[in-house]
Amino acid sequence: MPVSADGILREPLVAKTREEEAAALAVNRQPWDPLPGMRKILCVECDYYFAARSATDTCPECVPKVQRRHARAERASMGW
Repeated sequence: MPVSADGILREPLVAKTREEEAAALAVNRQPWDPLPGMRKILCVECDYYFAARSATDTCPECVPKVQRRHARAERASMGW
């Protein structure tokens, strides 16, 4: 389970229906400013905005999914 920036264990928010997904995306698209020292970034995987200190293009919730996909592609290229 991911740990948030404030150190609290949080379960990822997952929309259950298309309506919930649309509502969540609408909230995410509302204007907001990142905390000082952070940048507002659009995740290339899920198309949600998130804040990060470093230059990354994938939000923390999508990183494991991207890593698994890269690992599968690497194994496939090696003939496994």
